[in-house]
Amino acid sequence: MVSRIIGAVDAQLQSKGWTRVPQGQTGQVVVGVGVSVHQQQSVNTYYNAPMYAGYGWGGPYMRPYAYGGMGSATTTVRTYDVGTLIVDMFQTSTKQAIWRGTAEKTVSDSPQKNSEAVQIGIENMFRYFPPAADAGTPPAK
Repeated sequence: MVSRIIGAVDAQLQSKGWTRVPQGQTGQVVVGVGVSVHQQQSVNTYYNAPMYAGYGWGGPYMRPYAYGGMGSATTTVRTYDVGTLIVDMFQTSTKQAIWRGTAEKTVSDSPQKNSEAVQIGIENMFRYFPPAADAGTPPAK
């Protein structure tokens, strides 16, 4: 997966006109890639009928009455892994960060789905790269 990530980042940078400096030479920018996986949980509660209750008016003399019923609730907790990919760029001369891109997605049991998710995440990450002079506005297409 690491070589796929590096290849995808290289392809995106090359498509933007950037060139990779051969090993042993110093370029203007250093690119760092980090990957982390953390667990998240989702909690869902399902209610089974009749689950009705309330207070109302009715009958010929409009007397208040209460009504209700018994129901049940089932709560499920699902734990899943979420992967985060971070690409950082640092200016070599000043060692200052100049750009950061992130992508996040649920990790699948399928390596093929994970590879596709990484590819799509990196493509989306670099959609507006390099940043426009006005950082708040994406460049015109």
